[in-house]
Amino acid sequence: MTYVLGYSGIHGTLDRHRQRYPDADARLSRLVQGLDSAAALLCDGEVIAAAAEERFTGEKGTGDFPVHAIRYCLDAAGVSAGDLGLAAHCFHYQLDPAHAALDPDAAAQHRMLYHPERQVELWQRFAGAVPRLGLEAVLHHEAHARSAFDLSGFDRAVVIVSDGMGETESLTLYDAEGDELRPLVTVPASHSIGVLYSLVTYYLGFQPAMDEYKVMGLASFGEPSRYRGELADLVRLRADGGYLIPLLTEERDRRGQNLHARARARLVELFGAPRPPNGELSQRHMDLAAALQERLNQAMLHVAREARQATGATKLCLAGGVALNCTTNGQLVDSGLFDDVFVQPAAGDDGAAIGAALAASRRIGLAPPRRRMTMPYWGPAYQDAELVAAAAANGGFTVLEFSDDAALARQVAHDLTADQIVAWFQGGMEFGPRALGNRSILADPRDARTRERVNRRIKQREDFRPFAPAVKAEAAGKYFHVSAGLEHIYAHMVVLSRTKEEYVSDLAAITHVDGTARLQTVTRSDNERFWLLLDAMEDLTGYPVVLNTSFNVRGQPIARTPDDAFATALRAGLDALVVGRTYVRPKAPHHRDSQGSTTGSAEV
Repeated sequence: MTYVLGYSGIHGTLDRHRQRYPDADARLSRLVQGLDSAAALLCDGEVIAAAAEERFTGEKGTGDFPVHAIRYCLDAAGVSAGDLGLAAHCFHYQLDPAHAALDPDAAAQHRMLYHPERQVELWQRFAGAVPRLGLEAVLHHEAHARSAFDLSGFDRAVVIVSDGMGETESLTLYDAEGDELRPLVTVPASHSIGVLYSLVTYYLGFQPAMDEYKVMGLASFGEPSRYRGELADLVRLRADGGYLIPLLTEERDRRGQNLHARARARLVELFGAPRPPNGELSQRHMDLAAALQERLNQAMLHVAREARQATGATKLCLAGGVALNCTTNGQLVDSGLFDDVFVQPAAGDDGAAIGAALAASRRIGLAPPRRRMTMPYWGPAYQDAELVAAAAANGGFTVLEFSDDAALARQVAHDLTADQIVAWFQGGMEFGPRALGNRSILADPRDARTRERVNRRIKQREDFRPFAPAVKAEAAGKYFHVSAGLEHIYAHMVVLSRTKEEYVSDLAAITHVDGTARLQTVTRSDNERFWLLLDAMEDLTGYPVVLNTSFNVRGQPIARTPDDAFATALRAGLDALVVGRTYVRPKAPHHRDSQGSTTGSAEV
């Protein structure tokens, strides 16, 4: 067995930015490379463990060297750093000596953050022995592309990687076949649509490189025609399938480049005074969000059309931070340009850790099997005995133990239909930003007031934010616009669909204001316990659907451990918590199930 570990993140990048620009708005510090650090471990080319560093440290989006995530991956496999065949980092910066001589600041940054010797130093300090075949640097967009294509199950596909920036690129279009990735089109980082989206996120008062999904949700309340002309001028489509964003090329010095000073000033000229954080959201803000989202959709469709025509490939893979925009992904699926689509569920830089490991594995002759990945339950998991012990150790709860999954599902379904909100902690933690039925907060999907209550009381977030439905895969096409045979496209909650008109009012809590839904399709083979809950909901309500949101509250990463689960349940005021087959309720106030008894369970 040969183990290869990939990792992401650029240690110290945030600190360096803050030290250089202490007078700058702190929100701008996230407009850097190398955040969302993570680790992923492969054995003979297959993923066996993966986790983001933020889940261990509590710092959302951290770029620190992923020492805890690496340690988890090694422990999960029962190996040490010295047992690794190879480790790979998902950045490969090469600084031309002539450029270094002309730009001492760039040379210093390269030595401090990017140089291969820096990675060796960090590895030895935090991880231990360097693997026997060494540390390998993988180009960032190659890592993203591998994370999607190699896990898609496709023999041939177009791969679009789009993000803020890699080493020097912000978009790379590949023709992928077999073992080969052939770049066709690139867009340089100086014309990054990901950076533009982040700058508008900042303009709208949110946190760039973190809150772009808020802008995506806000866009549904706006009218894009108000600013359509301005966005068309900001993002100009190229005949070869790329695009230009001249706004981002106007900076004159290093400070301006790193803080995007001229671009931010131009947004003010075009759209008026920026919204302060936590300021009132007006129709002007919603209209700008709508125009931005529309132009992103148009740009990505433009890239995809040219790719389809140039290659003839009938399959599409997506990765990079822009591929977390489920509205754009839905547009690409609905366009009919491709017969099948795979979006890497960890499309951001956390997923590039997997891609780096896949690329490095290929280089030593360990290509992954050609099959589509299922669910990314690659994070820490706990045995039933550990969950029962954690429940007993956490005071303030009444603990009930179920021996039957179907009975547990019926209990939780009764709770949900009684307007209660329940946390669901199961199996391995999901890799990527979405809760996919193992670290979830669940509610009844039918009443719009449930959405408001979960947003305000539980998640402590903005009222305009939508929630996602989880639905039995075999029933998805009945309630949502999902084509038969393509239910798998929606398995990872990264592609937008639409609720069928006749069910919009009955599924009001999970249908956004524009009729869309970011659904997750669930098969019995992928997650039987979660599927049984959906089946129990169908028996009670007629709908095999639940509202599914991540098990965390504002400013907190998704719960990783049972202790995290109990602490979050109390902090959020949840009605119940399920850890494995253990069902717990806060003792004050005391709750009973909707049948008025605890039939089918035994108190411990």
